[in-house]
Amino acid sequence: PRSSPRPPPPLHPSPASRLPLCRPPRPAAAASPRPRPRRRPHRCRGVQRAVRPSRLQPCPPFSRQPRLPFSRQPRLRRRRRPRRRSDERHGGDRKAADDERHRSERREAGVESREAGGLGARQEDEEGAAGAQHAAALSLGRFPAASCKSFAFDAAAPGGWEAQLKAQGCFEGGWKVFLLIARTNEADELVDALQAAHPDAAIIGGMATGDVLYRLRHGAASVVDEGAVGMMFSGNVPLAAFVSRGARVVGEGPYTFGEADLDADPDAPEEQQILTHLTDPRGERQGALTTVLEVVRGCSQGQPTMGVAERPGEGYELTFLSNEMVVAQRGAIRLAPRRGDAPGWEGGAVQFYAFDPQSCKQDLATRLAAMKAETERKGERLLGAVMFTCNGRTHNFFGEAAFDATTFSKTFPATPLIGMYAGGEIGPPLLADAPPSRAFQVGGAGMHGFTAVFGMFIVPGRQPRAAPLAFADGDAIAAAYAELRAQMPPPPPAPPASSADATAGHLPTSIAELRSLPVRALRQAMDRLGIAFTPGMEKEEIIQEIATRLPAGAEE
Repeated sequence: PRSSPRPPPPLHPSPASRLPLCRPPRPAAAASPRPRPRRRPHRCRGVQRAVRPSRLQPCPPFSRQPRLPFSRQPRLRRRRRPRRRSDERHGGDRKAADDERHRSERREAGVESREAGGLGARQEDEEGAAGAQHAAALSLGRFPAASCKSFAFDAAAPGGWEAQLKAQGCFEGGWKVFLLIARTNEADELVDALQAAHPDAAIIGGMATGDVLYRLRHGAASVVDEGAVGMMFSGNVPLAAFVSRGARVVGEGPYTFGEADLDADPDAPEEQQILTHLTDPRGERQGALTTVLEVVRGCSQGQPTMGVAERPGEGYELTFLSNEMVVAQRGAIRLAPRRGDAPGWEGGAVQFYAFDPQSCKQDLATRLAAMKAETERKGERLLGAVMFTCNGRTHNFFGEAAFDATTFSKTFPATPLIGMYAGGEIGPPLLADAPPSRAFQVGGAGMHGFTAVFGMFIVPGRQPRAAPLAFADGDAIAAAYAELRAQMPPPPPAPPASSADATAGHLPTSIAELRSLPVRALRQAMDRLGIAFTPGMEKEEIIQEIATRLPAGAEE
């Protein structure tokens, strides 16, 4: 009857009642009530709702056991996977592909090989401080006729940088080459002081983009958080330096100016000059600031720069155009101080340039090719080079990886090159449209931007002499040797042996004479004077130790 409830089927049916899941047989139409609609199972949070237990039949042996009703099922929470950012979904794969492409280009160009020099294989990213792996580069050289010494100054040490460098002999005479790596805001003053003390010295280097500086001396390493480290050379040092940036002529130029177009800057020292008027090639005279503004408006690509030269054709010294150069009250622009002994400009020519990737590529390739042709013409050869290039001259600017190092390795294959990316380069004056005779500059070093500074070690080439073979017996060789010795002029008198004097009891009377002695003679002199020798001492330190024992009044 309808009033009698139906008992639910057992949850664990007996083996005898294990039948397939199916509907029970429908009773007669007159006696059966209207069946309820079957609820279809669906998924909700990973749990399947079961059909009402009253409508289920025993499960077959290969199926699951019937679940409890949904109201009694445990609530399962699906673990949500963290959402990735858009740059991780898209930018990460693209950046990995770009990095792999840049590494393959550098391997094909040979930049990471030993011949290409100091851009190590571990330095996969050119961006300098923006994620590059730490790498170290080492270059070994031997210059018998030169002496070198390392120096460093620490901003945290007592005393200023001038006192520290003076104590290390940086301002003494005789130094011809300085390699400087700085990490300080006083780099400009440091370079100016070294150049003033050594007007004819070549100073190259760069601003470090890392965290610390290291100096290895006497087998120990010292760390400098803020300051500078470097090396200085004296004697016969075959280094020549040049700077490359690239310049494309813009404007009508060259413009000219005379002494009447110059005036003193009222807001600057006396040596600072301002340029009031310029004369264009057509002979029209107009305000200097007006000319600069016209050139800037007409420069559609690249950053404009101004070049000033004493005479056209001698190379223009480039200066970036900035608001600090403008003297609005006079309608004039400030001129950079003139390099050299002259106190100021008396007249000259002005040309405007702009630099872009193509002009930078062309300038570097042209300079390296001209230098190779000049060395071949003179019979010289390149031993190696040091490069300090701007950390902005990367594949983002040139469109190819390590363009500066790659261009060098293509021009001078199998020539060692060591270098680093810098946040500012130190080198000789930057010239545009310079003749080949002024390709290498000495003196006038300063800070540059977006340049590549190269220091080239160039020596005279060695020509092998022809030696034809001859076959003879022992008597013929002896007779030929005696005949040749008879034809030779007598040997010249032997020069005074300074090393023998130092070991025989005679000491030099000046530091200059000490520097002319070899290291072995200086060691013997130290033994005679009872001075203890410390392993790892450099030649200049030995000279300073012996100089303390010289008689009073010894001259430099």
